[in-house]
Amino acid sequence: MGTGEVKEGFLCPLCLKDLQSFYQLQGHYEEEHSGDDRHVRGQLKSI
Repeated sequence: MGTGEVKEGFLCPLCLKDLQSFYQLQGHYEEEHSGDDRHVRGQLKSI
C-alpha cells in the first residue's frame, strides 16, 4: 500500500487481506492470527 492510499472493506488488521464479509474476516482472523493477540493489543495501546 503506497503513501496516501486508502483501502476500505473487511480488511484484516494484521495482514490487510481484503475479505468479503464480517464472517469471512472473523474466520480468517481466528484461523490465521489466533496466536497474535498480544501483538494486536500492543499495537492498539500505542495508538
